[in-house]
Amino acid sequence: MAMAERLQSDASTVVDRQLDTGVRVITVLRADAPYAVAGVWLKGGSAADEAGREGTAHLLEHLLPLHPCGETTTQIAIERMGGLLTPETGRDYLAFPIAAAVADALPKMVAWLVAAMAAPPSDATVLEREKTLLRLEMMAQWDDPLWAVKTVVEARLFAGTPYAHPPSGWLESVAHLELDAVQRYHARQCIAPNAALIAVLPRLEHMAALEVAVAALPKVPTPLPSADTSQPFTSAPAPSTKGQRDGVIWGMGWRLTVAADEEAALRAWLHYWQSVLLPVALGSGVQEWRLFVNPTRQGWAIVLAVRSRVAASEVQRRIAASLRQTAAVILPPERLSLLQQRLLLEHRCRIVDPLECARSVGQAWALYDNPTAPSGYAAAVAGLSADSVRTFAQRMAEAEPLTFEVRGGG
Repeated sequence: MAMAERLQSDASTVVDRQLDTGVRVITVLRADAPYAVAGVWLKGGSAADEAGREGTAHLLEHLLPLHPCGETTTQIAIERMGGLLTPETGRDYLAFPIAAAVADALPKMVAWLVAAMAAPPSDATVLEREKTLLRLEMMAQWDDPLWAVKTVVEARLFAGTPYAHPPSGWLESVAHLELDAVQRYHARQCIAPNAALIAVLPRLEHMAALEVAVAALPKVPTPLPSADTSQPFTSAPAPSTKGQRDGVIWGMGWRLTVAADEEAALRAWLHYWQSVLLPVALGSGVQEWRLFVNPTRQGWAIVLAVRSRVAASEVQRRIAASLRQTAAVILPPERLSLLQQRLLLEHRCRIVDPLECARSVGQAWALYDNPTAPSGYAAAVAGLSADSVRTFAQRMAEAEPLTFEVRGGG
């Protein structure tokens, strides 16, 4: 089937069941899938990091694929069979999806993955090597001033909660991570009741073998010594201004509670705000800007990060005024129709790509406990009203945004 034809097709079936061990098994059947996907998702993600040990989940994401598998590692063994393991740490999930050109090899690959997940990391040398790699990755992120300001704003939006750090953790906290913290995280999170097998397959014929493979996850946590719970959350560092040009780097953030059935309306509003309203409100004094949107179980963080030549307060006043004006106006039907078409196209592109499809299902399971939510997204987009979109303009206009700025030229 041609790509254009696949975009017009949303023909998929979601099969959702739970094994006796507690593992959730969620299968998306797509006869036209260009390749197959199967993998294990864990609830918790970086939000399950212990206070003061932020970055543990991300470190475990790096360590599990390095578990021995014969004479090599799990990741390399999967690659030799033609699979691609692409782990990801989110705030509410830890994902280990495997993509393969044909589904026949997936049961063996998933069995290797589950064997790695069932065994706690025990090599301190490998841990120290991966910590060094993590810190190099993080330093590259912190070199981006807009990302850095966004991260500080998010930390303040979620202050005092397990969501007040990026999934990668902080440079300071990662530097002090030790094997016992990773083993405690592993014991708590890598268990069957906390796991879901998520697959995108052309047929159901391999599901029995995949279920056998994932059934090897332990049912209960391994008893380990308790952590020191008196340790506070690590504070967000101040972004460096070294090497920045003159001007101001600043962020403006909102934290909104969003139900699963409101996601389409929020995304429609954000598209409209980002493409039509923000460029006008920001004005010519802004040199660079980016909008970051991060959903979590404790609310969605919406952060605007800006580099500007003019005072932040001046631009922020224009943005606030623009929000108030928009909150009082109903979208014209032609604008709503364009937003619906854009959202529907994005959704269908995700569904066509099996890895993105699995990711959408995994996020819906982790965030809303509803893995079938993506299958109803197209209908939610089709049913959008101008008033439901305007609701989010009103909520942002009424909320007091959190702001933060760093002056450049240092």
